[in-house]
Amino acid sequence: MPNRLLLTLATLNLAACATPAEPADPCVGPGARSTCLSPTQTDEYYIDQSLRYFDTLDASADPESEPTYAELVARWDPRAEGEDVGRLSTRVPGLGTASGRIDPLGEEMTLAGQSDPELADFAARTQDFWTYWVEA
Repeated sequence: MPNRLLLTLATLNLAACATPAEPADPCVGPGARSTCLSPTQTDEYYIDQSLRYFDTLDASADPESEPTYAELVARWDPRAEGEDVGRLSTRVPGLGTASGRIDPLGEEMTLAGQSDPELADFAARTQDFWTYWVEA
Protein backbone atom coordinates (compact mmCIF):
# COMPACT_ATOMS: atom_id res chain seq x y z
CA MET A 1 0.00 0.00 0.00
CA PRO A 2 2.71 2.58 0.86
CA ASN A 3 4.48 1.82 -2.44
CA ARG A 4 1.28 2.44 -4.35
CA LEU A 5 0.78 5.76 -2.59
CA LEU A 6 4.38 6.77 -3.29
CA LEU A 7 4.01 5.80 -6.97
CA THR A 8 0.77 7.79 -7.25
CA LEU A 9 2.33 10.88 -5.66
CA ALA A 10 5.38 10.64 -7.94
CA THR A 11 3.14 10.35 -11.02
CA LEU A 12 1.05 13.37 -9.97
CA ASN A 13 4.21 15.36 -9.29
CA LEU A 14 5.60 14.60 -12.75
CA ALA A 15 2.27 15.41 -14.41
CA ALA A 16 2.16 18.78 -12.63
CA CYS A 17 5.63 19.60 -13.96
CA ALA A 18 4.78 18.73 -17.55
CA THR A 19 5.35 21.48 -20.10
CA PRO A 20 2.05 23.13 -21.07
CA ALA A 21 1.00 22.92 -24.70
CA GLU A 22 2.26 25.82 -26.78
CA PRO A 23 -0.39 28.25 -28.06
CA ALA A 24 -1.50 27.83 -31.66
CA ASP A 25 0.53 29.71 -34.25
CA PRO A 26 -1.48 32.89 -35.07
CA CYS A 27 0.05 32.89 -38.58
CA VAL A 28 -1.31 29.50 -39.64
CA GLY A 29 -4.75 28.72 -41.02
CA PRO A 30 -7.85 30.74 -41.85
CA GLY A 31 -7.53 32.86 -38.71
CA ALA A 32 -4.08 34.29 -39.55
CA ARG A 33 -3.60 37.91 -38.44
CA SER A 34 -2.37 40.77 -40.62
CA THR A 35 0.83 41.03 -38.58
CA CYS A 36 1.88 37.72 -40.15
CA LEU A 37 2.14 39.23 -43.62
CA SER A 38 5.18 40.70 -45.32
CA PRO A 39 4.95 43.69 -47.69
CA THR A 40 4.28 42.73 -51.30
CA GLN A 41 4.75 46.19 -52.85
CA THR A 42 7.56 48.73 -52.89
CA ASP A 43 7.93 51.40 -50.20
CA GLU A 44 6.95 54.00 -52.79
CA TYR A 45 3.64 52.22 -53.43
CA TYR A 46 2.72 52.27 -49.74
CA ILE A 47 3.75 55.92 -49.39
CA ASP A 48 1.63 56.88 -52.41
CA GLN A 49 -1.37 54.91 -51.11
CA SER A 50 -1.14 56.47 -47.65
CA LEU A 51 -0.96 59.98 -49.14
CA ARG A 52 -4.01 59.20 -51.27
CA TYR A 53 -5.86 57.95 -48.19
CA PHE A 54 -5.21 61.22 -46.35
CA ASP A 55 -6.25 63.13 -49.47
CA THR A 56 -9.73 61.63 -49.01
CA LEU A 57 -9.88 63.44 -45.65
CA ASP A 58 -8.66 66.77 -47.05
CA ALA A 59 -11.38 68.97 -48.55
CA SER A 60 -8.80 70.95 -50.53
CA ALA A 61 -7.18 67.87 -52.14
CA ASP A 62 -7.94 66.60 -55.64
CA PRO A 63 -11.13 64.50 -55.32
CA GLU A 64 -9.70 62.03 -57.86
CA SER A 65 -6.82 61.21 -55.50
CA GLU A 66 -8.09 58.02 -53.88
CA PRO A 67 -6.22 54.96 -52.67
CA THR A 68 -6.74 51.59 -54.30
CA TYR A 69 -9.11 49.84 -51.93
CA ALA A 70 -9.65 46.08 -51.92
CA GLU A 71 -13.12 44.95 -52.94
CA LEU A 72 -14.15 44.07 -49.38
CA VAL A 73 -12.03 46.55 -47.44
CA ALA A 74 -12.93 47.07 -43.79
CA ARG A 75 -12.20 50.67 -42.80
CA TRP A 76 -11.76 51.86 -39.20
CA ASP A 77 -10.74 55.11 -37.46
CA PRO A 78 -8.93 56.80 -35.76
CA ARG A 79 -5.55 56.11 -37.31
CA ALA A 80 -2.50 56.35 -35.09
CA GLU A 81 1.14 55.40 -35.04
CA GLY A 82 3.36 53.96 -32.35
CA GLU A 83 4.00 50.73 -30.50
CA ASP A 84 1.40 51.43 -27.80
CA VAL A 85 -1.50 51.85 -30.24
CA GLY A 86 -3.96 48.98 -30.02
CA ARG A 87 -4.90 48.49 -33.66
CA LEU A 88 -8.02 46.45 -34.24
CA SER A 89 -6.71 45.52 -37.68
CA THR A 90 -3.89 43.46 -36.17
CA ARG A 91 -6.37 41.34 -34.22
CA VAL A 92 -8.89 40.50 -36.96
CA PRO A 93 -8.67 36.80 -37.89
CA GLY A 94 -8.30 36.28 -41.63
CA LEU A 95 -6.51 39.51 -42.55
CA GLY A 96 -3.21 37.63 -42.47
CA THR A 97 -4.24 35.06 -45.07
CA ALA A 98 -3.27 35.28 -48.73
CA SER A 99 -6.75 36.53 -49.69
CA GLY A 100 -7.04 38.90 -46.71
CA ARG A 101 -10.72 38.05 -46.37
CA ILE A 102 -12.50 37.83 -43.05
CA ASP A 103 -15.45 35.74 -41.97
CA PRO A 104 -17.30 37.77 -39.32
CA LEU A 105 -19.44 34.75 -38.39
CA GLY A 106 -16.62 32.19 -38.65
CA GLU A 107 -15.12 30.05 -35.92
CA GLU A 108 -11.89 32.06 -35.71
CA MET A 109 -13.72 35.39 -35.31
CA THR A 110 -16.11 33.93 -32.73
CA LEU A 111 -13.27 32.46 -30.65
CA ALA A 112 -11.20 35.66 -30.85
CA GLY A 113 -14.25 37.77 -29.97
CA GLN A 114 -14.79 35.81 -26.75
CA SER A 115 -11.66 37.39 -25.27
CA ASP A 116 -11.65 40.66 -27.25
CA PRO A 117 -14.78 42.84 -26.82
CA GLU A 118 -13.68 45.30 -29.54
CA LEU A 119 -13.31 42.46 -32.03
CA ALA A 120 -16.72 41.05 -31.07
CA ASP A 121 -18.22 44.53 -31.55
CA PHE A 122 -16.57 44.83 -34.99
CA ALA A 123 -17.98 41.44 -36.05
CA ALA A 124 -21.47 42.45 -34.88
CA ARG A 125 -21.28 45.76 -36.74
CA THR A 126 -20.43 43.99 -40.01
CA GLN A 127 -23.77 42.19 -39.80
CA ASP A 128 -26.00 45.17 -39.02
CA PHE A 129 -24.10 48.32 -39.90
CA TRP A 130 -27.21 50.50 -40.35
CA THR A 131 -28.17 50.17 -36.70
CA TYR A 132 -24.72 51.24 -35.59
CA TRP A 133 -24.52 53.99 -38.21
CA VAL A 134 -27.80 55.50 -36.99
CA GLU A 135 -26.53 55.36 -33.39
CA ALA A 136 -23.48 57.43 -34.36
